[in-house]
Amino acid sequence: MQRANLASNIYRPLSNWQAYVMVAMSALLGFTLSYGSLSGSWLAAQLLCDALAFGSIFLMIYTFRKGGYSDITEAARSCLSGSVARVVFLLLAIYFTAQAAYAVSYQTEMADMFLLEKTPALIKIIALAGTSSLLCYRGLRHLAKTAELLVWLAVLPVLPLLIVSLISIEPMELIPAFRPKLSQIPGQMLSCSASLWGFNSLMFFLGREKLKPSSGKFIYTGALTAVIVTLLGFVSIAGTLTMNGANQIRFPMNELSRVVNIGGAAQTVRFDILFVIVRMVTILIGVSIALYCAAVSLRGAFRAGNLGRFALILMPVTAAMAAAARTPVFAQILASVCRYGFITVSAVLVPLLAGITAVKMHNS
Repeated sequence: MQRANLASNIYRPLSNWQAYVMVAMSALLGFTLSYGSLSGSWLAAQLLCDALAFGSIFLMIYTFRKGGYSDITEAARSCLSGSVARVVFLLLAIYFTAQAAYAVSYQTEMADMFLLEKTPALIKIIALAGTSSLLCYRGLRHLAKTAELLVWLAVLPVLPLLIVSLISIEPMELIPAFRPKLSQIPGQMLSCSASLWGFNSLMFFLGREKLKPSSGKFIYTGALTAVIVTLLGFVSIAGTLTMNGANQIRFPMNELSRVVNIGGAAQTVRFDILFVIVRMVTILIGVSIALYCAAVSLRGAFRAGNLGRFALILMPVTAAMAAAARTPVFAQILASVCRYGFITVSAVLVPLLAGITAVKMHNS
């Protein structure tokens, strides 16, 4: 009986709400990273990235529904040759591990400035990487259950912060945001795509054994929620701190939480600490999702092995890469892997799988 219950839990699809939460919270991986360089071209570049991301999501869902694949490994092996599929999985493992390491490094730097200043950075890196690896150790369904619990914690600081800051904005400060320069848009797209990196993980959630057929609209709704929050964050920062002011601040969202006064300064003088604490807790989901995708990719590349073991192997790798990212040179390398990886997966890999699936369905 116990074995039967375990088997039913393994093959039970995620609920529609879990699908929504996983997609929405996957964007938390790079939510604050997308505001690293603001200009008049940010909004246009972000909307183009959003269009690319939603097009990629549409093609992912199309591929799995038409092909009837159980998971990403079956989809890749069906559409690509064995050696090509292995190379693709190895590259995906590097890409998602880079996502996790870059997010851990960035979050640790944030904690250095706002919280746990005396705690050695390496201890914080190991704690974040280790906890994230353990969350994905038992697989997708346990990770989804954890995300269900933490999603409300993510709403706690972000919702009042956005509401009050939107009320406090200076409309005139938003005028430069609507003056894009075409020459700046390609470079700006690479910078502002950070809030969408997590959407690439969706291909690892799809499959006839993982999501219900009715989950499509919840997936789109989760992605739309993340996009709206990102755009509202930009309006809040540009209208409150101004774009020039935000570009001189390492963590503009944290500075925004200091500037915005909610309920009187006596009560909210340390609202930024609440934001950092909640951010550190919720980032665990984004990092865990990235590590889960990396672990599945490694298992697909080697065609064997336990997912949990790969997750544990990735823990020291992620910690080492995050520690190395404390240096500007390696941080730039990781950022480039994540940015160009997002473009490659969204604009090349996903359309390729969709196209091959369409041809196979047409010929069958």
